[in-house]
Amino acid sequence: MGYPLRLVRGPLIHPVTARLSNPLARRLVEGVQTHGSAGHGAHEYYVAQDLRRVATLSGSWEGEPIGVLAPVTPAPQFGFSSTPQIPSLTRVTTFIDRPGA
Repeated sequence: MGYPLRLVRGPLIHPVTARLSNPLARRLVEGVQTHGSAGHGAHEYYVAQDLRRVATLSGSWEGEPIGVLAPVTPAPQFGFSSTPQIPSLTRVTTFIDRPGA
């Protein structure tokens, strides 16, 4: 699933890679973008280096079972990017460019 992302290493982990890969990322994973506004004039960039499907998971929260894995729908609304619909684990590097910093 994430094999091509595992080729992203060394100097490729850079904000320019995030900008250049955005059109492809948007086509491959609905709702995903690799750069956007972080608010207050800052910009945020994501460079993914791996994506693996999560097949099983168990756990509890305050003594209650967390339930079974299910598709991530509706998509979370936590900014300009999103998450794959299939439960997944992503290794990602984030860059934040703050003006004047």
